Formats: sequence, structure tokens, C-alpha cells
Amino acid sequence: MKVISKFLLIILGMACYQTELHSQQNKISGIMFSSSSNEALTSLQEGIKFYDLNENKKAHGYFEKAIQQDPKLTMGYLLLADQANSPGEFVKYLDKAKENLTNASDWEKMYYTYDETFLSDDLNKRLDAAQKIVAKFPDVPRAYLMLGNAYAETNDFAHARLNYQKSIATDPKWTGGYYALSNSFLFQDPKNFKQAEANAAKLTELAPESSGSFILLGDTYRAQNNMQKAYESYSKAVMLDPESPTALYKRGHAETFLGEYEKARADYQQAGSLDVSPGFAIQVISFTYLYQDQPGKAMQVLLDEAQRTGDVKDANRDVVDKFQLLTTAAQIAFHTGDANKLETIINMLEPVSESMGKSIGTNEGIINQKSNMLYWQGMVKTLNRDLMNAMAKATEMKHMLEPIQNPRKLEAYEELLGHINYYQKNYKEATQHFAKTNPLDIYQRYWLARSYEASGKKDKAEAIYKEIADYNFNNIGFALVRNDVKKRL
Repeated sequence: MKVISKFLLIILGMACYQTELHSQQNKISGIMFSSSSNEALTSLQEGIKFYDLNENKKAHGYFEKAIQQDPKLTMGYLLLADQANSPGEFVKYLDKAKENLTNASDWEKMYYTYDETFLSDDLNKRLDAAQKIVAKFPDVPRAYLMLGNAYAETNDFAHARLNYQKSIATDPKWTGGYYALSNSFLFQDPKNFKQAEANAAKLTELAPESSGSFILLGDTYRAQNNMQKAYESYSKAVMLDPESPTALYKRGHAETFLGEYEKARADYQQAGSLDVSPGFAIQVISFTYLYQDQPGKAMQVLLDEAQRTGDVKDANRDVVDKFQLLTTAAQIAFHTGDANKLETIINMLEPVSESMGKSIGTNEGIINQKSNMLYWQGMVKTLNRDLMNAMAKATEMKHMLEPIQNPRKLEAYEELLGHINYYQKNYKEATQHFAKTNPLDIYQRYWLARSYEASGKKDKAEAIYKEIADYNFNNIGFALVRNDVKKRL
């Protein structure tokens, strides 16, 4: 639903806010948080410290404690919404924040406006909201981070990185800026892994006892193909916080790329037992079988878990897990060309997708989920060489998305057209469509390379294959194509 990291910093200080309310104010930036409880603000501050370091499990516990201490703490609900594990949970916490906006500070009200744009999937409004926050709070480093995140979502990576750098310049001791800038150098073009490492190293200096800082440092080693150093950094993170599922997931990734699949699966299973649900653990376990060229085994692991019910106490999270597990299985079925299996999975996915759309509670949420099903129906028809009806699904998809105010809304539509044209052997047209998909999606980059190769532009294809081969980050797209890419080089 949303992929964004938000950070918020408070430095404790007492100030009168209004009748029966108190606030803690950052004496540098002037940000105010309204609360009737100093204890709640202290819990909020402690949670934010961990949130800035991506230690979300610890942060969540403090945010929950804060709203128990003060049920009217707007910022507590907003930060819990940012950490939501499902669309339904996001809506629940955002609604609670809205209930308490009357006595909220300007920062909290503007932060709410920013978060609210996720309900309508309106990137233009989000960018506008972030620009207004920066204008109102030019001395607050987090304001620049929020603006950077909004630019990143529009694929404007240059402005994103510039704002992350501004956040650090505004407060060189704030951990959130270094975390964001390091990730920018890791994943956003132009990439610079040494700069990513330097920023992660600075983070370890600022927070030497944080598992999150060593997780990030491990990521920079992994990007540079130094798996042993990545493993050691992730192991230190596990030592610093044995209850961190993220640290165990990351160590499992390093073990996966070291070829130690049994160790990786053990770490993934342990991480899943510590996580809010086992869904992600099952997904990454399935990836290990893909790397071992066992797609059938990988798919079965996913489908077995997807068909289990009642294992997750949160019904909203259960729906999200099923959606992600079935979607991952569908991606495997498509990649292996198993049209019958793909159709079976899509039939399982449809009611789950419908439930996801309704849980968001907006027309845009419903439209996006219906569009998702049209995409998959088109992919089934593409595999079955029913290309005329696949094109009809793509056209219907495009029309359905017209009300969505998101400049990236047609990326999946372009992907579907890319596959249709590839199967028609219209390779030049296929490259044009794949070039309009998500530039950070390894699987789309792979098909762009395949299209270039088929159209005779082997130099362009080889450059992308080399880029993919050195990726080293664990997701379904990379797991599907890594072995094939290495064979092509």
C-alpha cells in the first residue's frame, strides 16, 4: 500500500500549550506535540528514537504505550499508522488521529494531511503537503526527509537525495537523515555503494548500540558483494537485539547468497516466530528454493501457507499475508509459464484482493485492487497466447485507473503491454513499454533486457544483465531471474 520511511524527532522541553494540555517542544525546530501526559510524550520520544533507526518492533511498543498513557495523543496514532501492517490497520490509526486533530499542533495537523494522501493514492497532493511542511518548518530535518520521500515516490531521485542531504545539514546528529541517504545511494540512481557505506558507518558512530545501524551497514556490504562482512554485521545486529526479526531476516539473506540455504531457512523461521506474522518468513524461505532451481517447491511452500487460516490473530494482517503469498506464487507461475497454475492462483487471489480493496475504505483503494486483478487476468491470457483478449484487459485496466491521481499509476499496465508485445515478437515495442515500468523493479529491468536482446541490441541487454547480477538484494523478482542472468553473462 505504501512504502515510505517517516521519521520524527523530539527533544524534551516543557512549554505551556493550551488549557489542560501540555507539549514537549524541540527547542531548535519549535515542533510541538500536544498531550495531557508527560509520560506519554516520554514514551513517544523513546519510540521515535528506535523508529529513526528502523527498529520498528521496539518503536511500535513505545507508541502503543504512549497512546495508552494519553488516548488523545495525535502523533502517537500517526506514527502507528506509519507502521501499519495492513491497510485496515493504517485506516484505523489514521481515523484515531483525525478524531484528535482539534487540539493538535500545526506539525501534527500537517503530518496528518501528508499521511491522508495515501488513502487516495495521490502523489501530487503528497508532494504538495511535504513542500508546505518544509516551508512551515525549515529548521526541522525530518521535514526535508518527508519531502525527499515524496520526490522518491515520483521517481525524482535527484531531488529526493538533495533533500536527504539537507536533512543532515540541518542536524548532523540526527540518525534519520543518514539512514535515508544511505538507502538512496543503495537503491536510487545514480547509485554509489561507497557513499552508502560511509553514511551507514556514520550511523554506527551515532548509535553504536543500535541493531538498526549495523543492519544498514550490512546492507552496504551486501551491495558491494562482500557477503562475509555483511553476515558479520547482521550477526552483530542479532547480538545487540536477539528479538529483532529484521536482523535475522537480513542475516538469512546473507546466508542465502553465501549458498548456505539451510542456515538461511533456520534464521527465516526464527524471524517469522518473532514477527507480527510468519507471512514474510514464508516468502523468503520460498526464495531459497528458487535460487536452488526448485520453483515447484517454492510455489508449494507459498500455497500451503496461504491456505492456512486462523494462525494470525489480526484478521487484517491475515488478509495481507494471503494476498502477498498468493501474489508471489502467481509471479512464479507466470515466470515458469504455467498458465493453468497461474489461473488457479488468480482465482484464489480475487476474493482476497477484493477484501484488501474494501479495507482501505476509499474508491481509489477499490479501483487499484480491481486494476490489479485485471492485470493478472491479462497475464493469464498472455501465457495462453490469447493476446487479443489480453490487450482488452490492458485497455480496461487503463480506463479504470483514469480517476487515480498518481503519475505512476500505469506502470503495471505498461508491464502487461510489454509482455503482450514480447509474445507477439514485437520486441522494439516491448522495450518501449518495459522502459515505462518501475525503474527500481529488478523483474521489469530483466524483461527490458530480454526485449533489447531479442531486438538485437545486445550491448544494452548486457549492461542491464550486469546491473542485475550485482544486485544482491532479496525479493521475488531477483530470486526468479538471478540464475538465468548469470548464465547470460
